[in-house]
Amino acid sequence: MKKEELDYDLNGIKQSSRLITVIDVEVDDRKLDEFIKVSNNLLEEFRKETDDILLSPFKGNMKNGIRRRRLDYETARAIMESALEVVNGVRQRKILTVMHS
Repeated sequence: MKKEELDYDLNGIKQSSRLITVIDVEVDDRKLDEFIKVSNNLLEEFRKETDDILLSPFKGNMKNGIRRRRLDYETARAIMESALEVVNGVRQRKILTVMHS
């Protein structure tokens, strides 16, 4: 989301914070909303395709007993780079390819 939409004091964010990470993306202002939408859609597709197994375990279980998961920086970056390619017309919109060993 855009930082202006956050209900959070950005001055209180520490360098090591994982709760909120503010990034600067070089995308045309007219395409920013599309970039955010594509990024969120790719994340949702990734989560459905992998059942969150590829996300990092995080601090116990939720109230419904399901293990909490968090998005690591490497995966977040891959999603945003893919979204940037989609928004800039470099590639078709599709889910990230999951590497199999």
